[in-house]
Amino acid sequence: MSMEKRIIVFLLLSFVIFQLTTLYIEKTSPKKPAAAGVAETTTSTLVRATPGAAQITAAPEQPAPAPTKAPEALPPVKTVPFKNKAYDIEISPRGAVPVRWDIIDPRFVVTPTADDGTTTQTGEPLHEALIDTHLARIPGGTMPFQLVLRERNTRNFHNEINQLVYASAPASGDGMTGCQFTAVSPQAGLGIKKTWLFRPDGFTGRFSVDLTNVTSTTLAYDNGVGGLGIVLGPGLGTPDSIQGTMARWAVVDVVLKGSENFLYERLSKPTDGQSFENKLTWGGLQSMYFLGILIPPDKTPFYGARTNLDSSLVPTVVDEKRLHLFPSVELYSEPFEVTPGQTRSFSYEFYFGPKDHKILRSVGHDLQRVLFHDSYGWFRPIVLALMYMLELFHKLTLSWGWAIILLTVFVRLVAFPLVHKGMKAQAVMMEQQKKLKPYMDKINEKYKNDPQKKQQEIMKLYKEHNMNPLGMFKGCLWMFIQIPIFFALYKLLYQDIDLRGAPFLWFSDLSQPDRLFSFGVNVPILGMWFNLLPVITAVTQMLASKFTQTTAPSDPQQAEMQKMMVWFMPIFILIITYSFPSGLMLYWLVSNIWQVLQQLWVNKHIHGAKKPVTPAHAGAKG
Repeated sequence: MSMEKRIIVFLLLSFVIFQLTTLYIEKTSPKKPAAAGVAETTTSTLVRATPGAAQITAAPEQPAPAPTKAPEALPPVKTVPFKNKAYDIEISPRGAVPVRWDIIDPRFVVTPTADDGTTTQTGEPLHEALIDTHLARIPGGTMPFQLVLRERNTRNFHNEINQLVYASAPASGDGMTGCQFTAVSPQAGLGIKKTWLFRPDGFTGRFSVDLTNVTSTTLAYDNGVGGLGIVLGPGLGTPDSIQGTMARWAVVDVVLKGSENFLYERLSKPTDGQSFENKLTWGGLQSMYFLGILIPPDKTPFYGARTNLDSSLVPTVVDEKRLHLFPSVELYSEPFEVTPGQTRSFSYEFYFGPKDHKILRSVGHDLQRVLFHDSYGWFRPIVLALMYMLELFHKLTLSWGWAIILLTVFVRLVAFPLVHKGMKAQAVMMEQQKKLKPYMDKINEKYKNDPQKKQQEIMKLYKEHNMNPLGMFKGCLWMFIQIPIFFALYKLLYQDIDLRGAPFLWFSDLSQPDRLFSFGVNVPILGMWFNLLPVITAVTQMLASKFTQTTAPSDPQQAEMQKMMVWFMPIFILIITYSFPSGLMLYWLVSNIWQVLQQLWVNKHIHGAKKPVTPAHAGAKG
């Protein structure tokens, strides 16, 4: 089989594999139940990431609240600041909710830049915002750490308790410091205390809520999902926190961990919410590089959760195209009662920080499960294994760029026996085709008007020369074994927070395109920047194709097609990879260079070996 046919077979089979994988995911993903008498519409994607997810099921949806008049803006209040080595935070006494939560640890902040190369830094200290400051501008809008509380079958106190102005005071305990906020809600009949405690360094702390019944009657709380709900979101960070071309891959997912299961939900359209009833060991939100979660005590896991994508955020906070970056999740305790004078206390650990596997592992609670959470089955272990190998090479070289190069060499060495066998089989077959070309030409000429007879004579020729017509699949094998490795590296190199802001050679950030120089204008397809790595990679791809094709097809049309493929594939790869992260393109380039050198070696040792050819095939005689 000619080179162009092998490439076509490779692309077609790759497409089939991709489609089957997508179909499998759709079939195994639980669907949102449709209401009785209403056609089902998909507004979100809920994915089971581990077996046994039957223990976490979707509960009936809560009815959408009736439209209400937009609340008026409330008088501003002075925020309460808090700062340690990891965070710079401001908490508003109105509702006792954080309105700014910035990571300031220099290891995990980078100078933001736009696609045109201009910096968006305003002169303030570098920080990574985990809360979009626009959220606080919506009167009565949802904010992180709001409380959701509804008396059983009666009143909902969401607005009342989240618009109170709380009194603030410093707080400390267990070696941690923070802030405490207290208020009394006559309408709800509750005294409320919210406390944040932060460790001196690191990204963990404790959040607690105390509810005291100040009435003379017992109060019972249950809204159908649970008792006390804690809100995380909307969103985690700002739409601009992932800069430049990487913004196209930006996602913010709801993540929920049961005792044996892990779920994530990626909302795409506004929805009234989806509820989950199960014992959850933690839950929250994750973005490409950061994670914000609450962890209940071991003996009292979350009773349930509800997710939401609020369309009222458009256009005050975000435009409609990026609304999917602002999901929220409510994490609920079990339903409860509070007798007169009684205080019910709820205490949670929290983690708001980077998705760094070393930090997540040190915190415990299996938080590292969020790493590459949207990779399935056996694929995720491959990504994790490559991540640990990359870290090992970084320890040896102290450079993430050289670590990627060494990882590429390592992967190619591991795959060498199988790849070499495939390349060798391909080279042998091409050498056989080269020797049989005169006879093939005669068969093609003699039976050019009889395709069936021509095919019979070609198969007879193959049989007489002990040539397996299916041998071309061995030549394709080396291509296919690289598919899962490449996609695993793709997943690793654009999600690994260690590469974010890491420089190498002329590129300043391995998570961004290499950007050798600016065009000064926006060029179609290419954008504002000239990226050198994709160009060099395309050239090496062309060389690899050229060195593979050592035999010209006997059919002029096939020869022309083969020539076109030598140029078409590199140009196609250049277009689709032009904005890829430089870390990924560095891997691809080194891998291509290795392939070119290996192909030259195979050509030298295989094509140089001459084998005797039997006399001309009888069916080819003139």
